Amino acid sequence: MKLDYEDGVGQGYNGNITKQYWNWANTASPTANIFNYGYDKLNRLGSAATAAGVSMSEALTYDVMGNIASLNRDGAGARVYNYQNSGSSNRLQSVSGLTAEDYEYDANGNAIKDGLNGFSLTYNYLNLPAMAIRTTGTAVNLSYTYDATGKKLVKNSNGSVRNYIDGIEYKLDGTIDIIHTKEGVAQNNGSGTYTYHYNLSDHLGNVRYSFEVVNGIISPLQKDDYYAFGKRKTSMLGSVDNKYLYNGKELQEELGQYDYGARFYDPVIGRWNVVDPKAELGRRWSPYNYTFDNPIKFTDPDGMWPDPIFGSLLYSAYVAVSAKVQSIVNHVGNTALKMEKPQSKRKGQDIVRVGVGVEAEHKRTGAKVEAGASSAINSKKGLVTGAGISGEIKNVVKGELSGQVYQDQTTGQTKFEGEGSLKFGKTDEPKITLPSEEQTISGDGVSVSGNVKELGRTVSDAVDGVKKYIKAEVDNIKKTINRGSN
Repeated sequence: MKLDYEDGVGQGYNGNITKQYWNWANTASPTANIFNYGYDKLNRLGSAATAAGVSMSEALTYDVMGNIASLNRDGAGARVYNYQNSGSSNRLQSVSGLTAEDYEYDANGNAIKDGLNGFSLTYNYLNLPAMAIRTTGTAVNLSYTYDATGKKLVKNSNGSVRNYIDGIEYKLDGTIDIIHTKEGVAQNNGSGTYTYHYNLSDHLGNVRYSFEVVNGIISPLQKDDYYAFGKRKTSMLGSVDNKYLYNGKELQEELGQYDYGARFYDPVIGRWNVVDPKAELGRRWSPYNYTFDNPIKFTDPDGMWPDPIFGSLLYSAYVAVSAKVQSIVNHVGNTALKMEKPQSKRKGQDIVRVGVGVEAEHKRTGAKVEAGASSAINSKKGLVTGAGISGEIKNVVKGELSGQVYQDQTTGQTKFEGEGSLKFGKTDEPKITLPSEEQTISGDGVSVSGNVKELGRTVSDAVDGVKKYIKAEVDNIKKTINRGSN
């Protein structure tokens, strides 16, 4: 797959993606399928149509709040969106030629009657769907159970029960069905053995190609293409139906909607059916609006708030560094198990050090992320694990943060030191500064005064401390960038 920012229906030069190329047979020079994108003066997607290959197109207009006013898919004619209170509300009432009945809402703005699929819905205290019932046509009785934080635990569809526990999905009888991995899923074959299914995704996290490896040969399972706002167009469906598709989210087949965590999204009409939980951050946008009407550039990781490309780069860098930190610490920790305590020579001398770095850059927007991590055996502090990350959008925002974890040789406590800064505009003067601080991280408090072998017992606490610190500060930077983009 290849993305272009300058060529397309209208030239961009502002970070909007104007053309997308993809080709299953030639990834080095993909030209078999070409998508052109056009935008209005508010950077809202106005047109998305293929110029070659699979035939797909969408043309859209919007009202002043960013609600879709009309949608013409595949040249079938514009479907006009009608809103309550004679168009002065953000709540959708109907879509001409598409809905059979009107949408209805509760006092919180949740759709309790879905005019597209005929479902009646009820919600829990977190505004998450608790029940969805349809009595006309194909009858469906669907219910969901969540924990106190809103994490989905159980789905019951007409008596077919699926349990969700930390990336593992169980059948009604308690047997494992699938285990989610970084590359895809491990599918239970029913005999206690598993087959690995691998997913290839695009820049938005949309799963485009699923395959397995049989006797060293790749065997395709599923190919999927998507309209700009997420409606699925299957290219090939094999014996296994992968339900984690657009943005990598699980398709609720009964509803035709994707579960993002905080709310469900309907790709047919390009809208959420529940108000944005963080609607106060975007008061000039409709609370039902999806990704600022630019689904080619933005994603919404959990249904809470859209995430720009730069934020995704930061998060990807954080994930990469976290994995590297764990790998490095495991390596150094194993080395430490084989070493006697090093003799102190100079104050704070590093006896052994291992490091790694990653970076990502988006030249057109000036976005850049750099991250690194290292582990060392220090004559004063013992095993020291450190990590740092910096990111910037040229002349807009720049952030830096770093931290290290070590064990106090006197008290035996695991300690953390960190600092960072956040700058805005062209000035080099920090606007937000995170002072250097030292704090104790709860752990087993094992003393290392006797032998370096004991260091291995506190490695896990050290890594967790660095991860939590980096993630918290990266989240803060992402929030700041998101507000700026709004």
